[in-house]
Amino acid sequence: MYILYIHIFMYYYFMNRNKRIVLILIILIILIAGIWLLIKPKESALELAFLKEQGFLDEDGNPFKSSGLFQQDINDPDESFQVLATKLNKNTGSYQLAFKLENKSNENKEFYLIPVSEKDQLEFKEIKGLVNNTNILSINKDDVRKESLESLYDIKQHKKELNPELAQAYDDIEGNNYQGDPIKIILGPNSNLVARSNWSIKEDKSFEDLKPVYFLVYGSAGGAKEELTILTVHSHPAQGENWEVEFTTVGIADLKIIPDDQATINDDEFKGLFCDNEERIPEILAEDIIFYPEWQCEGIAKVIHYTLKAGKHTLRFEFGEQVAYAYNIAETQ
Repeated sequence: MYILYIHIFMYYYFMNRNKRIVLILIILIILIAGIWLLIKPKESALELAFLKEQGFLDEDGNPFKSSGLFQQDINDPDESFQVLATKLNKNTGSYQLAFKLENKSNENKEFYLIPVSEKDQLEFKEIKGLVNNTNILSINKDDVRKESLESLYDIKQHKKELNPELAQAYDDIEGNNYQGDPIKIILGPNSNLVARSNWSIKEDKSFEDLKPVYFLVYGSAGGAKEELTILTVHSHPAQGENWEVEFTTVGIADLKIIPDDQATINDDEFKGLFCDNEERIPEILAEDIIFYPEWQCEGIAKVIHYTLKAGKHTLRFEFGEQVAYAYNIAETQ
């Protein structure tokens, strides 16, 4: 067997020297690529290296996380935000937060980071970090935007998309002596920022009495106005046929599909709700109202009713603050 292999190799060597060189080059390229992948730091390793350098890891190498921080990570196809660690430094009288912000799209993206804290306990100082692990980014308190949050984006919609603890931050800013000064950051296509934000603690404040700190993030994944479009506005199903209404939505909001009159309740029986080919199971409320909390569908949605009796029927669609209608009118014979 081994002799046969040797004969094959010798024949290949003498008859195909050029091919042999190409083959060797290919093997070398594969080996070099494999070695590079092995020695190249992984993204998580780079984040850990940053946290270690900034003093965010405990003795076991785990990131510190403050129980007084309210956070809600963003994980959207175009962007993401994650709180990596937090640290209360009594020696320097500071509160620090490490985070990762990522633009996954192929164009520049604009973000607002809003650190929220009681006015009399903390003062924002700076954000320092690395863009794509190479370029240094530095923002200090003089770079904070002076405009109100209301002038920058849709606060009402953003508040609806946050969990209750974070949504409370907007109420605190409005009436409970909290401040939330936005910091504008623009990231280039397919880039990320790993950074540390820093607040100084007022000298007369006890560490034990510090109130919660919020960290809000506004990008396209948060605060965008919801949209609702009915694609099948008019239908004409006969008795025994399905009434299918296709629609699209943009954003995340509660979805309600409501029979608009008693005839629609009596004559149409709900069969299914879909996003593309994926069936979604909604709640069925009183008077046959279809309810799906925090509905999100990036494709074409569809609701199907079985027509028990042909006639004139109407469905009212409510998606957040958006309202639209679909009509089922039997054709005259």
